[in-house]
Amino acid sequence: MTAALIAATSKQALWFASRGTGVVCLLLLTTSVVLGIMTSVRFEARGWPRFVIEGVHRNVSLLILVFVAIHIATTVIDGFAPIGFLDAVVPFRSPYRTAWLGLGAVALDLLLALAITSLLRVRLGLRIWRAVHWLAYVCWPVALVHGLGTGSDTREPWMIGISVAALVTVVSAAAWRISESTDLSTGRRVAAATAVVMVPVSIGAWAIHGPLQPGWGHSARGSASAATPPGSTEPPAAGSDPGEPELSGFSSAFDGTRTTDTSAGSGTATVSISGTVATGSPLALDIELAGRVVDRVMTITRGQVTMGPAADPTRWTGQVSRLEGGRLEASLSDVGNNQLVVSADLGIDSKSGPTTGTVSARPAANAPGSTVR
Repeated sequence: MTAALIAATSKQALWFASRGTGVVCLLLLTTSVVLGIMTSVRFEARGWPRFVIEGVHRNVSLLILVFVAIHIATTVIDGFAPIGFLDAVVPFRSPYRTAWLGLGAVALDLLLALAITSLLRVRLGLRIWRAVHWLAYVCWPVALVHGLGTGSDTREPWMIGISVAALVTVVSAAAWRISESTDLSTGRRVAAATAVVMVPVSIGAWAIHGPLQPGWGHSARGSASAATPPGSTEPPAAGSDPGEPELSGFSSAFDGTRTTDTSAGSGTATVSISGTVATGSPLALDIELAGRVVDRVMTITRGQVTMGPAADPTRWTGQVSRLEGGRLEASLSDVGNNQLVVSADLGIDSKSGPTTGTVSARPAANAPGSTVR
């Protein structure tokens, strides 16, 4: 049990690191694009001569590559999804959220092209270097869409705020670049101005009808549900039916949504959590908590949990036996009275939105080699 707890804690640390570095990459890339625009229009001010802006721009660009490397490493090592290091470079190769992870690979390839041409600037010449650096204007929206499409925090208010602020900042800087530019023909200026308007409008409309909608995490996952995540402790046996998982204990990542329903004036509320546990054969997990609300604080009075494969999502049912902080424990059983103890560390609270975390299970008998089907 101690080993399982250490493994779960380690996976959660990697998960937080992957999420955090992804956000940092977006912020650094936004900063780099703005500094690049300031350099291109030869902006300078008291205390900010051009060579300082150029130096900061160069250092920020290198720092992006460091955080991107950490982001990729933690994602791959975490093993939440079947993502390899090659998937980070070769676009649209991974079966997990193929389109959105593929865009992340595209963004990385563009970043590498920018970095390499910057190192070879003297040999390439100014004209080729400048032509390649127009890719920065493509890299940024591609990276933003990648983050919105595959990020687990996309619907969180703070993440929405960061995304909107980054979008407004880059669009404003690009509009300034167009207005200050003296080297653009009329046709290029019109095309650039059109892009400055259409790109943010398109991203905003897509986000509202896509990643910001409940259940996006499941619809965007792609064919990964049929794959075995590297972090799974129980791969399906050869020739076995993916809908008939064998459970002898696991600790795996959970991805789902949380919905809160507060009955006005009654002082009661329910919290429903639905999602998927990324075991070798993915399991559906549903948790429903009910309780009282006093001074905006919810006290849980009862809780029900169901879990099972896609073909039988309510195979195991039972009641919550313990709830402490954001961690709950439930005792489940199937029709054959096989007992299963499930622990879920999901940061449970009364807010609605995406919910991710770690779910572990063990046979209630806790006997070595025992299996619950």
